[in-house]
Amino acid sequence: MDNTKRYERLRERYLNGDLDRRKFLGLIGAAGLAYGVQTPFARHAMAATEEVRFDGWGGVVSEAFRKYAFDPYTEKTGIKVVDGTFGGGDEYLSRVKASQEGEYNIAHLSGVFDYARYVNLGLNSTLNEDNIPNLKYVIPKLTDVFRGVTDGKLSCVPYDYGTTGIAYNRKYISDDEAKEKGAKLLIDEAYKGKIGGWSDWRTRIWYASLQTDQDPNNATDMDAVWQAVRTNRDLLLKYWQSGAELMSLLAEEEIYVTEAGPAGSTPFRSRAMTSAISIRPTVSAGRNACS
Repeated sequence: MDNTKRYERLRERYLNGDLDRRKFLGLIGAAGLAYGVQTPFARHAMAATEEVRFDGWGGVVSEAFRKYAFDPYTEKTGIKVVDGTFGGGDEYLSRVKASQEGEYNIAHLSGVFDYARYVNLGLNSTLNEDNIPNLKYVIPKLTDVFRGVTDGKLSCVPYDYGTTGIAYNRKYISDDEAKEKGAKLLIDEAYKGKIGGWSDWRTRIWYASLQTDQDPNNATDMDAVWQAVRTNRDLLLKYWQSGAELMSLLAEEEIYVTEAGPAGSTPFRSRAMTSAISIRPTVSAGRNACS
């Protein structure tokens, strides 16, 4: 939705009694501040902002955010950060779509695909880049792909470029075997019941393309892709739903091999685990889900 429609909805909620006067003026003032405009309601925005919600993937990533970002932010501003978790982009988007305006604030999402979905649904807020001095240190290529979706502006701050790789237990799988088989480890009958995976459909199609020796960006034999997806499903112990569950499955040796982001596999590198092969590049973006 455009900003005019968004503010009309806020006004309607206020007139219907769903928002008290202080909250209503605070949201209007916050909208002005976001664009660098000082309004008579700005003081209400500053007074009304007692907490902000952040949603992410859980596990060590959330722990790092809490230690190095949220706690220092709260200490400096007095604003509490409430952090939640989600198991996938589709799940989180469903929550946001069903929520009230302003219920969700910032999310840790991955890639341009999710960014475009939120923009197309009118769930993004344009950032005032003058208020983000460190943005100049971000690699331009990382911001260019997002600017292309939002007419040169930004509704996110991309902060890293990472990869999804294969995490495996060296007690049961050698480095040579992992390097030889790559993504095909995830459809190896020898590890039936000891394979994990993420149920996200994009990830499953990506890996199935690799497992059938196709380019994930230009796969043509979709029958073979779907067969690889089914083979992987039949060999799985389970699909994990969060970074915390992924780490638990690896640590307890319930699974020996899975795809995993670098944050999910890093804690095990000093033990028997390693992130073996970089498979899929991703850009992570912390962004406004609702305003």
